[in-house]
Amino acid sequence: MRRGFGSTIIERSVPYELEGKAEVSYDISGVKALFVIPGKFIDRAQGPGEATDMTDQPPEMKKEHIRSVLVLEDNMIIAMETEACLKEIGIESVRLASNVARAIASIQENAPDFALLDINLGAETSEPVAKLLASTGVPFALTTGYGDNAHLRESYPDAPEIQKPYTIDDLVRILAVDTAQVANGS
Repeated sequence: MRRGFGSTIIERSVPYELEGKAEVSYDISGVKALFVIPGKFIDRAQGPGEATDMTDQPPEMKKEHIRSVLVLEDNMIIAMETEACLKEIGIESVRLASNVARAIASIQENAPDFALLDINLGAETSEPVAKLLASTGVPFALTTGYGDNAHLRESYPDAPEIQKPYTIDDLVRILAVDTAQVANGS
């Protein structure tokens, strides 16, 4: 039996977002699934905070200087959509990280030209990654779906902010990409 997009999402999202395990098998008797989710996520409940305005202006950047982008995002669907949008606007290399440890390892291996940092990563925030990027001079933008970003905004006032859900137009604005080039596919 061919595995579809839904199976891919199920099997990739649990390990990506929760560092757990997901196995789906299609037997003659029916579908069988095994999910292992770390206990720290079992009782977790979150509610949305106040929305944040997108009033920050992006730093002066040119597309030709941004060839690689690190996306720190704990939601796999958002991470995959962001990756697709970045590639569509011409970013050559997009690396995804779902938590602080993976993002720091990625930066230490090969620093990106730019980073998109989800502020709230469940049990942690992206502050250690922002600190590392700032110390190495790598520009970044903060992404948020909640209103709990005051501390990071105060610490990094020059970092633009994108409110989730964001669009390809928001990414174009943040990266200062020429929209005519995007429309022409260059």
